[in-house]
Parts: sequence; C-alpha cells; structure tokens
Amino acid sequence: MEHLFSLRQTQLEHKSGRPQTDPQLVFEHIKSYFAERLQEKITLDELCKHFNCDKFKLLRQFKQHTGLSPINYLISLRIEEAKKLMYSNLPLVQIALESGFYDQSHFSNYFLKFVGLTPQVYRKSCLK
Repeated sequence: MEHLFSLRQTQLEHKSGRPQTDPQLVFEHIKSYFAERLQEKITLDELCKHFNCDKFKLLRQFKQHTGLSPINYLISLRIEEAKKLMYSNLPLVQIALESGFYDQSHFSNYFLKFVGLTPQVYRKSCLK
C-alpha cells in the first residue's frame, strides 16, 4: 500500500533505518480523531490538512481500510452515540445535537439511512 501520510505522523523505523509511516496506525489515529470530535464539524479538507495527506488517497485508502468514506465513518460514529443516548430522557433534538448533528432533521435523515428506522421508532423499540 502506498504511503498516505507524511513522515511527520506516526512513524516506525524500517529495517533500512528510514522512518516509515504505518498505514494501520494512521487510520487508527484518524478514527480516534473522529471519536474525540463527534460534535465538531469536520471537513475532508481539514482532515487532510491535520494529517498532512492527499484528499484522493485518503478517500480511497480509508474506504479500503474501513469500508466507508471518512464522512460516512464519522456519521456512523455519531449514530452509535445517538443510539446510546436514546435510553435517556433527553428530547430527540438534544440527542441530535449532542451526537454531532446540526439539527433534528439532519439527524433523522441519516438515522433512517444508516439504521433503517426513524429515531422515534428506534427509541420506542428500545424502551419496550
């Protein structure tokens, strides 16, 4: 796999003595970056700038590694966070905001797309 990131990121010493970036570790760093910033707006350009990488390589290799684009991976993390919050007494609009969605409509559309149920139906099934 061609190297995606600059040598300023996660480095390992190769047998030749030259530093090498381990793609597996870099993808784990990206996943952690997402998990720590669920409520923040993260653009692909900002992600590439932060990790000093090429946008098209990131898209291609992240999808090969995870099966999802970086943005869909972030959305799936947000959906999982929302599912956890469904067991609370919080209103759906607050669950949406605390999960990183910018409004309830945005949240409902992605929830339906990723889960196959609306947030209301999912919540009712959780509370049975």
